[in-house]
Amino acid sequence: MPVPHIPTTAIPPIDTERLTLRGHGLEDFTESAAMWADPEVTRHIGGKPFSAEEVWTRLLRYVGEVGFADYKRNIELSLGGVPEIGWALASWARGKGFATEAVRAAVAWGCGALRVRAHCMFDHERTTYKGQPILIFER
Repeated sequence: MPVPHIPTTAIPPIDTERLTLRGHGLEDFTESAAMWADPEVTRHIGGKPFSAEEVWTRLLRYVGEVGFADYKRNIELSLGGVPEIGWALASWARGKGFATEAVRAAVAWGCGALRVRAHCMFDHERTTYKGQPILIFER
């Protein structure tokens, strides 16, 4: 089932114990550009740091650094229109449980509000994407 297009203004802020998840705004560009320029952040997400221009287009086309998207990826094992859940964190935020907390909240909201199943693609050896082995999980 494809994810319906939902404008940023229709996505409610989601509060967890330590986080508030909300749609991006222009004020987020500087920090987002710094995060995506970090080779540790992009090591498993595209393999290379992103330019400021690439980050700008990311902000224009999707909501959040934790969220759902249907990238229509060209992979050997089709996702069948089921969206991916994805996330990225700045290096300083790793190892503190933020990703787990944010993804749990996003999945709870997405599965409830959007009534979707979700996939997540990991760097592994089950199928390939852009010539690299990956593993796909479905929730």
